[in-house]
Amino acid sequence: MNTLILMVALAALGPAAAAAQNRPPGQQQMQQRRGMMERPADRALMEARVMERFLEVTAERLGLAAEGRTRLQAILRRSAEERRAMHQESERVQAGLMEAVRSEAAEDRVRGLLTNITELRRRELRLWEREQRELEQLLTPAQHAMYMVQWLRLQESIRGIMGRRQGGPPPGR
Repeated sequence: MNTLILMVALAALGPAAAAAQNRPPGQQQMQQRRGMMERPADRALMEARVMERFLEVTAERLGLAAEGRTRLQAILRRSAEERRAMHQESERVQAGLMEAVRSEAAEDRVRGLLTNITELRRRELRLWEREQRELEQLLTPAQHAMYMVQWLRLQESIRGIMGRRQGGPPPGR
């Protein structure tokens, strides 16, 4: 099962890796320092490929008919869009917090940024809870459990790939 999830992630990353190999050496090093994707469009394309493949494999494993697959796809797409927006907001808030610390900003500014981070985490939790309720309406408990295992394995595989690309240790080690 882990091998399948990793293959899905790697298959989606293949075009990005191939493109990186065709760059001059200086650009390759710069790309590696920046992480996996240079532009948000590249990242969005990679995410879309991974999610589409994940959806195909998951729908098949769960035995979902076309209607169930379509409903699962809608749930995942809606959640992914919200997560992407929250991620972008989180990056802005974190950058603001780092700048505030460097510039020794007023306590009110730092307190506001910390409050923003806390609220983002609450929003993430509410999104996860809503997504789980929607999945409960679509899947049997056994299917939901299978879905969760596959989702967690995919996330772990992606973290491992990202860690290796950024020169860090694999997750959990």
